[in-house]
Order: sequence, then C-alpha cells, then structure tokens
Amino acid sequence: MITRLTSAILPVLLLSYASDLLAAPKLSVAVAPGVISEGNKFNFDFKLSEPTPPEGLTLRLALYRDSDPQLGDVSYFVDGSRNITAFELVRNNSGQLTDMLVTLAGNVRSARLTSLVLDDGVPEPEERAVFALAYQGTRYDIDPKQDRVDFTLTDFPVVSVSSPRPSAKEGEQIALLFRLSKPAPAGGLRIRLATLENSDPAPGDLTYLTDGSTKVTGYETGRGTDDQLDNLYVTIEAGATAARFVSTVTVDNVRERSETLTLSLAVGGDYSIDAAANTVRMRFIDKAN
Repeated sequence: MITRLTSAILPVLLLSYASDLLAAPKLSVAVAPGVISEGNKFNFDFKLSEPTPPEGLTLRLALYRDSDPQLGDVSYFVDGSRNITAFELVRNNSGQLTDMLVTLAGNVRSARLTSLVLDDGVPEPEERAVFALAYQGTRYDIDPKQDRVDFTLTDFPVVSVSSPRPSAKEGEQIALLFRLSKPAPAGGLRIRLATLENSDPAPGDLTYLTDGSTKVTGYETGRGTDDQLDNLYVTIEAGATAARFVSTVTVDNVRERSETLTLSLAVGGDYSIDAAANTVRMRFIDKAN
C-alpha cells in the first residue's frame, strides 16, 4: 500500500517541483547614472522575467566593494522609487554596511529604487561602490550577465559632451554641448578634451568659439609634434550647468576628402566624467563634395 501510494504521489511532486523551477523569475539589476554628484539622485532598476509572487519578493544586494564603507553618503530609498514596499540596510558588528534588502511589490516585473547622494559639504576624493545580487531565502534566479551595479559618488560636477549635428560642410558651424550635474564652480570650470583621432592633423580646419556659443568664457588648444591638435581646453562659465561651444568649419578652397576629428573628455582635477557620454566624432565635408 505504501509503495503504491508513493508511486502515485511521486509524479505529482516532481511536476510541482518542475513547475516551481519554471516559475522562478530571473532577476537583473542596473544603475543609472554611473557617476553621481552630491545632491543628485540615481536609480537601481530591477527587471524580472516573470511577475513577482502576490506576496512580493525580497531580494538581497551584497556589498562587494566600497572605498568608504562608513554610512552617511547615500539615502537609499527616496521619492521616485516605484514598486518597492520595504527596504533595509544590513550592517556588521562594526556598523559598516554589508547588504541591502529590497522588497518588490507583488505581481510586478520591474521596480526602481531611487537614491540620493547626500551633500555633506566635506571635500573628499571620489568614492566607488559595487553591489551584486545574492540569494536571500526567497526564490529567484540571477541573470549572470547583469547581476551587479558599479557606481561612483563625487563632490565634483559630472560632465558629459555631445554634438547634435556632428557633420558639417565648409563654412557651416558645428557645436559641442556640455552638460554638468551641478553648477560650474566660482572661476569657471576648465574641461580638457583629448584627441583620439584626427584624419588631418594640420591646424586650420576649424575656427573655434564662434557665434552661437553660450556659457563658454574661453578656450585653448594644446598641440604636439607637427603642430597636431592633442588637447582642446574649454572653460565653462561659473554657475552654468550647460554650455554650447560652437566652431566654424574653415573654407580652404582645397578640394579634399571628408575629414574626421574624434575628441574625448579627459581626466581633470575638478570634474568627473560621464562614461556614457564622453566622446564625440565630428566629420568635416569639403564644400565641393
């Protein structure tokens, strides 16, 4: 009788176990932006392959790296969060942060934890933290391709650069747009762009800082061997959070192929760089083409 009963129940148990495995959501996490100035917010975004169970889902993020492990740099659960019902920081016996527990609402496939970098008014170096998804007694799978977040906190403005129209003919203008996560300091902010590529290294392709420029107080060019452009320095006006640096493509009346110039934000002592928007590639087209 026991053997028969076991034989009858076993397939049901196996089917239930297989169903549970199939229903386990695969979980991924991402962070944006990756570099955050004091006083600014950033987001942990969670995505699941299946909806969370009706009672919700508690997940754990383990702290893998923190260059400043003392608490007080970030307020982790602030306005802007969605589909989060509970949050807890876990500390060790020394009071240092080791984990964060985040509870997602029931029946959702995405959630956002919004955090705020606190402005402590104390000048200090950049701080980097890495959190990774880990298991927390509740059932979920972890996407190994997107299982951790790596972000940097900075006292400095985070600078990005872009070009809305990166191609221009001779005689036309081309612009670099700078954005700062906090206002440029007193005296302005001098930003360096390094040359990554220049198909025509001789000077004379551009006339810098022409009409249409805004919130830029000056520029310099740094040239190396053969008078080739190595660096372009642009100074952003104090208090500005955005600036437009306009240049005009020179009309040289020499028939030639299109030329390309690629510039990338380079390390500076008083700003941080947005890794997602740090390079522009410009193309100058001969007027006769």
